[in-house]
Amino acid sequence: MTKTPLFIVCLLIACVAFLDTTHASALRTEVHTGYSKYLNDGPGGFGLGTRVAYPLWQNVHALLHLGWHQGSHTEKSEPNAFFSTDYESSTSALPMILGASYRFPHELVSPFMHLGLGGVLLNTDIKLNGSSLKDNPLFEGSAFKDNELNLALELGGGADYHIANNFSLGLLLNYTRMFTEPQSLEVLSIHGNVSYVFN
Repeated sequence: MTKTPLFIVCLLIACVAFLDTTHASALRTEVHTGYSKYLNDGPGGFGLGTRVAYPLWQNVHALLHLGWHQGSHTEKSEPNAFFSTDYESSTSALPMILGASYRFPHELVSPFMHLGLGGVLLNTDIKLNGSSLKDNPLFEGSAFKDNELNLALELGGGADYHIANNFSLGLLLNYTRMFTEPQSLEVLSIHGNVSYVFN
């Protein structure tokens, strides 16, 4: 399962390497952070990332996105005279996506949409009273993800508000689907971003 996504990620990186660097002054760079929710009744949490957009043709850009999503879910049993139990499940994902975006340029607000494909590194864990179950002999190692590389699909959109010179503030809504076994994972993100365009 890991060979195909690895090949795709290497191919995408190679495509970026062959871009015409003479147009580097037109690059758009961005950092974003905010709330990330694992769907399928998964944990909610925090996410951040960076995106680089390279102009291809008119309002179409090649897009490289590196991100990170961390989610956790904690439950505590009612304490009694004998014991209490703290249960925490956590999932982290590191997507590496290459795709394309289309921007609707306006002087003040510029909406955009994007679509991409790439790989994602997955890590999962369950802690009981602060101790990880990864080392518990009662659980198989395959029950957890440990830097597992999988194929990922990403799509979304948002809008940037131009504040001064080449700086913009914006809102990014993003959906990521990670194709893993036994069930695909989905993340919905609502992030704020700051971007800068090199002229």
